[in-house]
Amino acid sequence: MSKTDKVIDTADKAMDQATRPLMGQAGDPDHAVGHPLHPATVHWPIAFLSTNLTIGAIPVSSIPSAIANSRWFPPFSAFPAIAHYAGIAGLAFSLPSIITGFGEEYQMIRNQIKSKGSLSTVVRDAWQQNDKDGVKLYMTSKHASLNTAVAGIVAWNVYHSLSSSQHLLPRYNMLASALAIPILFYCTSRRLM
Repeated sequence: MSKTDKVIDTADKAMDQATRPLMGQAGDPDHAVGHPLHPATVHWPIAFLSTNLTIGAIPVSSIPSAIANSRWFPPFSAFPAIAHYAGIAGLAFSLPSIITGFGEEYQMIRNQIKSKGSLSTVVRDAWQQNDKDGVKLYMTSKHASLNTAVAGIVAWNVYHSLSSSQHLLPRYNMLASALAIPILFYCTSRRLM
């Protein structure tokens, strides 16, 4: 075994120990959760990210005055600030989802490498969707990459709203937000998984 192989093996064992609790499989059966943690960590990010994107997609100045002056809604001048802080909260709450999702995907890849023999076989089966495990890994990777794109758009919204004293977004941010809303909800649908 070469020095590089030893380093890779040591890193793999460390990652396995770090990600196994994320799968609900702790070393002590009395403390094992019993199911993956990722599904439990996604609700707050979805709520805050969808709030940021929905408000970010609506040009506040074009809302009719009958709705804008309604006593049922907060003043529309507050909506950009609500979107800004919802974006920050969504990105902050996304961190546990990203960590637990990465842990689950790592364990999935690791288990498939053990059963199929090599990473190249696992990647090929996922890309070509050759078997059930390949389809599952393909869809998990698709889920992760699309959610990363949505988080990037929200981060872009937060960045641009920082440059405005009233947290207003430029038109291209509104367009990006409008495009990201269906992507976010597609990623959360059960059909994807």
